[in-house]
Amino acid sequence: GLNKSMCIYGTNIYIGDLYAIRHMDTTTLQVTTLAGSVNVSGDTDANGTASRLNYPTGMACDANYVYFNDYSNNKIKKMLRTPPYTVSTIVGDGTFSTSDGVGAAAKIASPDGMVIVGNTLYVTSYFGLLRTVDLSTLKVTSLTYPPTDGLTANVDGYVSGTFVGPD
Repeated sequence: GLNKSMCIYGTNIYIGDLYAIRHMDTTTLQVTTLAGSVNVSGDTDANGTASRLNYPTGMACDANYVYFNDYSNNKIKKMLRTPPYTVSTIVGDGTFSTSDGVGAAAKIASPDGMVIVGNTLYVTSYFGLLRTVDLSTLKVTSLTYPPTDGLTANVDGYVSGTFVGPD
C-alpha cells in the first residue's frame, strides 16, 4: 500500500498515508488525520490539515514531535504532536540534490528511511546515502557519499560505502 512509514509513542501510532500524517489511538482505535490531506498533495508548512505533504516516508517520534521525510518534496519536516499539529520544514529547500549544511541550506534527495537516537536523526536518501541531522542545530552531515562513477552501488567500504535503495 501507500502507507510507507509509522512511529509509535506511548499509545499513539503516527502513520504516513499518501499525502497525510494520520494518528491511531491504540486504546480507542480511533483514526484521525492530523496533517495534510490524503487526497491533496503539496508543500505547505502550516497547522494540521492546512499543511500539504507529498509522500511522508520514514518517521520517528519523540516526546514533542513526529519527524518525517517529505519524500517527493525533498525535505525533512516535523509535526508538533499536540494541537495545533504545526508542520514545519527543518531540512532542505525542495532541491533534489545532496549537500551538507544547516536547515534549508542542506540539500536532501528523496529522503526515505529514518530513525531517531537521542538528539540525532539518521536518514537514508536517494543515491544510497546515510545522513545525520543534529536536532539542536539542524546541521546535516553525510556519513556515506554517492559513488563518483554514478553507477556503482552496494559498495562496502569506510565512508565511501553506499546502499541500494534503503527503505
